[in-house]
Amino acid sequence: HSTTKKPLARFFIGSFCETLLFQSPISLLILNPHAPAPKRIQNIFFPSDLSNQSLKLFRKVLFRANKLQAKVTLYHKLADDSLIWDKKTKEKCLNSPEVKKFKKWADKFEVPLNVVVEKHPDHLTQRILKLSRKSHQLIALTTHTGRIGSFFVGSTPRQVVRMTTLPVWLIH
Repeated sequence: HSTTKKPLARFFIGSFCETLLFQSPISLLILNPHAPAPKRIQNIFFPSDLSNQSLKLFRKVLFRANKLQAKVTLYHKLADDSLIWDKKTKEKCLNSPEVKKFKKWADKFEVPLNVVVEKHPDHLTQRILKLSRKSHQLIALTTHTGRIGSFFVGSTPRQVVRMTTLPVWLIH
């Protein structure tokens, strides 16, 4: 639980909790103290930019999902505003070489994988929150460690941790 109330202080030095979240050398599981912890994790929501770094960390999620006998939803939100979104484009995205790499690893770990690729006007954080609350018990997010990394790329994980009632696994 974070007690820093002054936004300016949080911006420059961060609360203890946020400092821990984004500078920890190990992955962290964050639980909302105001929400009940799930009794069993059956579905894990994994947003991804489909990069090689994300694929590397996805294997950690698959390892844990295999041990928990859980399913994984791989989510990718397209950022290309010029792309015309139709059935043909969606099929092309779902069968892209990048997505196939993730599917291959899920098969190796024997983890059921649901792939969701979409183009949507809502902010990424809002999409993660909305889609994950439907049937998931855990959100697994990749993040970069260090003060500079968290300043530039930590905004989505930071917002998800602040706004969700689900446990969040921050993977480094």
